[in-house]
Amino acid sequence: MNKDIEAIVTQWLNSQDLGTYIDADRNEVSVEAFSEIPADRPDAFVVVERVGGGLANMVIDHPSIALQFWHTTRASAAALAYSVDEVMLGIVGNHNISRVSRNSLYNWTDLDSNTPRYQAIYDLVFVP
Repeated sequence: MNKDIEAIVTQWLNSQDLGTYIDADRNEVSVEAFSEIPADRPDAFVVVERVGGGLANMVIDHPSIALQFWHTTRASAAALAYSVDEVMLGIVGNHNISRVSRNSLYNWTDLDSNTPRYQAIYDLVFVP
């Protein structure tokens, strides 16, 4: 059984339809999720990161997961964030995840690269 909740969520997102975008060469490209920012950044992507949470009774994990939605415009980053809500809710009942709730969603433009980005924090209940 995989206990790495970041890997589980990343794999789940990549098994679902996160949408597509048209790249600079006018090709339709699928949005992918990664566990870290890729060195060769696509125009749109999602980064999955565990940002907190605790263990109850040495059995039940309550991870807080940040999803960062990168895109070419702020509106597109926000739209991607909202579209993934349904995908995240769909993980319930899979991979021993019994609950998902979004506790926040906000604009978080990357100031170093001036790249539009939104971030959502999800709280999960997980039995590894």
